[in-house]
Amino acid sequence: MKKRREKRKRLSGLFLAALLLLGSVANAGSVHAGDQTLTGYGMTVTLQIEGYGRTVEQGMKITMPDTYHTFADYGLEGVPEPAEPGYTVLHVMAEYCEQQYGEGTAPDLIQADGGYVSGFLDLPEESTLMFLRNHESLQVGAQEQMVQEGDLLSVVDIWASSDWSFGGQYGWFAQENMTAEAGEPAAIQLNTTPLMWNEASNPSGATIQVKNADQEVVAEGNTGADGMASVVVAEAGSYTVTAKRQNAYYDKKGNYAWDLVTPHGTLTVTPGEMLTDAEAVKQTVEALNLGDLSQVTKDLTLPLAGKQGTQITWTSSDESCIRIEGETGKVTRPTGEDRIVTLTAEVKRGSEVASKKFEATVIGTALFTELHTDYGKLVYEKGIQEYTLYVPDGVKKLSISGTAEEGVSVVKLKVRGEKGEEKTETVLAVVDPKFEKESWLVNQSGAELTPQDIVIETMGAVAGTVTLHVKRGNPADPLPDLPHDWGQHLGNQGNNAVISVETPVKDANLIWKSSNKGDAFFGSAGYPILVNEKVYVARNEEIQMLDKATGEVVKSTKLKKQTGWYSYISYGDGKIFVPLADGSVQCFDAQTLKSLFVTSVPGLGLGYQGLSSVCYADGKIYVGYTNGGNPGSSQGGVAAYETLDLVKEDAEEIVDPVWDYQNGEGFYGTGAVAAERGENAYIVIGGDDGKVISITPKNGEVKGELSVEGAIRSAVVEADGYLWVTTQKGKIYKLDLKEDGSIQKAAQADLPMQTNASAAVADGKVYITGGMYNQGFLSVYDDNLNELKTVETKSQLNTPTVITAYEDTYVYFTEYTTPGSLYVATVTAENEVTIKTLYTPEGEDANYGMANVVIGADGTIYYGNDSSYLFAIQGEKPVTPDPEPSPEPLPEPTPDPNPSPEPSPNPGAGTSGENQENEGEQKPVLRPVKNVKQKKGEAGKKSQSENIAEAIKRNAEKGETSLTVRNVPEVLEAKVFETLAEYPQFSLVLDCESYTLSIKGMDVKDPSASLHTRLVEMESELSDKEAEMFQAYQQLALEQEGEFPGVVTVVYQLPEHLRDMEMLELYEFSKVKERDLSAVEEVVMQKGYAMFTMKDPGKYVLAAQAEKEDETELAMAKTMDSNMPSGTQKQSSKLTPSWLMVGSAVLGGLAIGAAITGLVVSKRRKKEDTWEN
Repeated sequence: MKKRREKRKRLSGLFLAALLLLGSVANAGSVHAGDQTLTGYGMTVTLQIEGYGRTVEQGMKITMPDTYHTFADYGLEGVPEPAEPGYTVLHVMAEYCEQQYGEGTAPDLIQADGGYVSGFLDLPEESTLMFLRNHESLQVGAQEQMVQEGDLLSVVDIWASSDWSFGGQYGWFAQENMTAEAGEPAAIQLNTTPLMWNEASNPSGATIQVKNADQEVVAEGNTGADGMASVVVAEAGSYTVTAKRQNAYYDKKGNYAWDLVTPHGTLTVTPGEMLTDAEAVKQTVEALNLGDLSQVTKDLTLPLAGKQGTQITWTSSDESCIRIEGETGKVTRPTGEDRIVTLTAEVKRGSEVASKKFEATVIGTALFTELHTDYGKLVYEKGIQEYTLYVPDGVKKLSISGTAEEGVSVVKLKVRGEKGEEKTETVLAVVDPKFEKESWLVNQSGAELTPQDIVIETMGAVAGTVTLHVKRGNPADPLPDLPHDWGQHLGNQGNNAVISVETPVKDANLIWKSSNKGDAFFGSAGYPILVNEKVYVARNEEIQMLDKATGEVVKSTKLKKQTGWYSYISYGDGKIFVPLADGSVQCFDAQTLKSLFVTSVPGLGLGYQGLSSVCYADGKIYVGYTNGGNPGSSQGGVAAYETLDLVKEDAEEIVDPVWDYQNGEGFYGTGAVAAERGENAYIVIGGDDGKVISITPKNGEVKGELSVEGAIRSAVVEADGYLWVTTQKGKIYKLDLKEDGSIQKAAQADLPMQTNASAAVADGKVYITGGMYNQGFLSVYDDNLNELKTVETKSQLNTPTVITAYEDTYVYFTEYTTPGSLYVATVTAENEVTIKTLYTPEGEDANYGMANVVIGADGTIYYGNDSSYLFAIQGEKPVTPDPEPSPEPLPEPTPDPNPSPEPSPNPGAGTSGENQENEGEQKPVLRPVKNVKQKKGEAGKKSQSENIAEAIKRNAEKGETSLTVRNVPEVLEAKVFETLAEYPQFSLVLDCESYTLSIKGMDVKDPSASLHTRLVEMESELSDKEAEMFQAYQQLALEQEGEFPGVVTVVYQLPEHLRDMEMLELYEFSKVKERDLSAVEEVVMQKGYAMFTMKDPGKYVLAAQAEKEDETELAMAKTMDSNMPSGTQKQSSKLTPSWLMVGSAVLGGLAIGAAITGLVVSKRRKKEDTWEN
């Protein structure tokens, strides 16, 4: 016993270090004082003791004395008592000693010097002791961890690496008492608890053993990455189940280390009901499951037996990734891109055979964890093997540095030496994975060594090559992004031509027209986009910038080539992209119209045209091309190009495609969409071959493909989480793009006729136009593509643009016939449709029209026809008042000896000395700042609120901090706030065009409440005397039954009469009626906007106080200061209150935004910050 204690003392220092590393050392508690006998402490717990590679006690019941025993009672001197009396793990260990070895044996069997337990019985034999309670590692010492009735306490001796970074793990079965039928596979789940600091649980690679009463192994199985194993026991009976595992490291005896603390379980095997061959095969197929195969990185366990003697044989579609070796699918991760492998199980018994397929995504490996050069733009990605670097003139050598990925043993770099000679630099990555080498770009004689290819090759378990194509070039600085009302061919990156602005719906007038003045067959009037308050078109062999107010050409630049029959130009990050007749794309600076570069001619380079819209996303453009043939005889493809101006001195440098995909029939008049699903991004496009494909943006790999009926000559639209596609065969499809890139049909419908138009999706309805020759249609469907209404017309109609600013929905479109008129259709909530001619070109202006309708933020309509004219249209806009509420009685006016001047004409507004006129019993008229409509959920469909709640969860779990919602429903249901409350730091922002409402998760006080989102400006209900208190004011209302879910922050576009005020404050309407201005809410102002909070629903007055005498003003200031949030001072409108500091980051991407110390206006919306495209 003395020798054992000496051994414990030698190990105590090492054990103490381990405890410090694990965070298990805590301050000792105070000593229990007092001599009074304490009773009622009796309890029964289970003690498990596992030695290194052996079991001492599988699980022994220990009943603790009812009369409390201190450590001193057990003879453990110098161990501090718990702060409060109660049994700890150490108490249980001491009681075990007394019950098993006799009274007074605890001091000899437990080493607890200074209160830290470093030895127990003859343990540790290997490295150190660890302690667990109910499978969880202790965060305090054994002398401090209190125990409760029924606890499982584990004392385990584990192996650990020399640096204590990893070691043995505690094993336990998810079910300790398992059952199975004889001859059938039993699924066993092994769990592990890591015992080293920051080490992850690893249940894979363990051997599950089933033993009979004689401790003979009757069945074995190996655990996969998920800890699952399958075993088959042939005979009925009772069995024990354990597991073991060794690693490639050595223990103290020089053997491979046991790194799994032995788990224990039982398996009861029953005879089971005899099945026929067919029944056994069928049940085996139904039960066969390999778990989650979406991110495979480790070997898979493949069961070889099923129900009652059925045999399972496995095959792999790619043996280079998953090789079948008995019951193991040996995984070899590919270098670069992930790879999908199909595993097929053939299940057989007797003459019965069936099969089942599983798709496994094997995660690819990178060659390097990082790879850099000191010049050029190099962004290393594991799926890309070739990069082009542009290095400025004068740079003589290029430095290449990086870190090899685990599994790379050698890195070889083929570079140029100082004399210009080719040479190979070798790096032993197994010794040091980091490297830095040089390649000379100019030799000693000054001769240029570029263009030059630097090849970097890796060898070992992870092998592959990366090639750097080095060229001379001086990249330009990124351009500033510009506000854009209509930056893409169909408005936004989702190709969904739906906006919420006030537009003419009755009478319209021509504001200006602008002529092509060239060949009307090429470029026609141009297909405009609206950027930076200018109109851009490609026509007359030029890219032109037009004044939005007059139509005059402000700037123009000659195109390198003519456009095709038409040119769908696009905007992105300060650049304009123009498709040309040969399929290439020319890029221009949007502010100066300076040419930046031209893409190379795609495909074979002969006879192609750029007749598809340009899709811009994340620094690349994607554009389809065609030879212009009919479906079935056309040819072409789709190409991707980087948009960085790599040689700023060269206005027409040639940029080659990142990738070029050819489908055999081409892409004519279609448009791609950039869509994200989970962590994955895709480019989705449809072609003349009648296929919709999803492509990986970085390398052009096709991830999904779906055939539809008919050629696709329209843009793919993304809206409400789905893709929408129409075809020339008169079909419309709702498609579901999955996270792996696969595409599935969610719904489809027949259209009245063929179409080349793109769908528009808004508020749960789908709008589509089309036709042929002298007939056309406008159809309305619900979002499951059930037809709601169809109106036939006498001419083919072009792609619709939908306005959602009013109670009714307005749909704008043009016709493919003379005179090329502009139409608007009114669609009511009951799906009644009325079509009205809004504008008809006359004389030389009349001609066929192929254009869609473009609408600016101010409601101006732009479109063109084959007369070569581009038209700008404005007109009368509807006024849609809300139902008038019951009026409150107005007080009788008191005669004023000094009557006020004429009243202000502004509704709901007043200025000092200009009070509103009361005409009899005038009722307040509510004017909504924006009318919004609730998209209600129907049977089997989700409401907008449910979609928003899901988007909050999805964005928050991706690490994002806010979600911006446009097309805001009138009522947000409680589901939204229940979800928002789960993410305290997440902000929900409702972009209602002329105002925003926002609420943060931490501010949600009542998740069961809903929120009405309609802020209305009211006609004044103040008397003359009440109005005199203010220099100017506006009455507002945000009303609903019940309370708000929490504090709502409002950013409000100020009416004209309040914009010049130096300071505004917000008052409750009821307090103003009582002439009590003490309850004030502070307001932050800047650039025509105000920001404030509303804590309760109701009526408010936003006002600037009238001039006061000094004493009155001082008294008021004191009153207001007493109501300010703590830590703030009221000084000026530049003040930044605490709620603004919390919300400022949320509002940065809105049309009405907030800077850190005030409000700013920004029309840019970032796609990743928004729920809808």
